[in-house]
Amino acid sequence: MLFQAIVDGDVRIVRKMIASEPSLLYENDEYGFTPLMRAVSSAERTPRLVKTLIDAGADVNIKTDEGYTALHMMIDVNGPTGTGKMPEQIAKLLFDAGADVEVRQHWGWTPLMRAAVEGTPDELQALVAVGGDVNKSFPSDTHPEFLDGRTTLMATIGEPAKIQIMIGAGANLLATDAHGQTVLEYARQCLSEDDADMNEIRDDFADASMAETLRQIKDAGIDPDAPIDDRGTTFRQSLKDTFADAKEFDYTAEVRKSIHLLESALKNAK
Repeated sequence: MLFQAIVDGDVRIVRKMIASEPSLLYENDEYGFTPLMRAVSSAERTPRLVKTLIDAGADVNIKTDEGYTALHMMIDVNGPTGTGKMPEQIAKLLFDAGADVEVRQHWGWTPLMRAAVEGTPDELQALVAVGGDVNKSFPSDTHPEFLDGRTTLMATIGEPAKIQIMIGAGANLLATDAHGQTVLEYARQCLSEDDADMNEIRDDFADASMAETLRQIKDAGIDPDAPIDDRGTTFRQSLKDTFADAKEFDYTAEVRKSIHLLESALKNAK
C-alpha cells in the first residue's frame, strides 16, 4: 500500500503510514526498490514527496542488488518530471541528505554516467549541479560494449545539448580513453563508421528503451493496454509511436553537430 501511495504521489498517506510504522522505509518491493527509490523514479515524482521520505529517515545510499542507489534511480524518468527544474531539485535533496555522488553500479556507472548515457540533458545538469565528476571513465567490462574504456564525455557524442553541459562543467577535451583516443578522435570515428551499423545500434537501443519503459509502467501498476485518451490510444501504442520517431533520429547529423561543438571548444581553449 505504501508503494502505491508513492506512485500516486499521495504525500498525506505516505506520511501517515510511515509515522505509524517507520520500518516501512526499509521495505523493498518485488523489484528490490526502497520507498525512496520508487519515489525518485516515479513519473509522478515531486520534491515534496522525496523530502517527506528523507525527513522520515530514509537511507539515501541503500543499493539494489545491481548497485543502483536513489541517485542512479532518479535518471531516465519518462515524462515531464525528467525535464525542467525537477531533476536538480530532487538531486539536491538526495545530495544534501548525504547521497554518494560517485558510487558505481554493477556496470561501473556513476549516477552522472547514467545521466550521460540514458538521461535527459536536465538530468545530466542535475548531477553536475551536485558535484558529479564529468571526467570519469567507463570500465573495460561495462555494458553496452561500445562504452568499454570510454570517457563520460564520449558517451554524449550525438547529443549536442549534453556535450555543451559537459564542456561547461569542465570535461577534459584532451583526455585519452583506454583505446588511446581523445573525444574528438572518437567522434570522428563515429562519423566514419558505416551508417547501417550506427542505424542498427540506434534501433537496438530504441527497442531496449521501449521494453524498459513498458516494464516501468507495469511496475507503477499501470495497464499498458488501457486507453489513455478519447481515441482509445493505449500506453503501448503511444510508446510505439514515440520510439518509431526515435528510429528516424538522424544520428549522423547530430554527430556532426557534436564535432563542431568540440572543435569550437578546443579552439577557444587555445
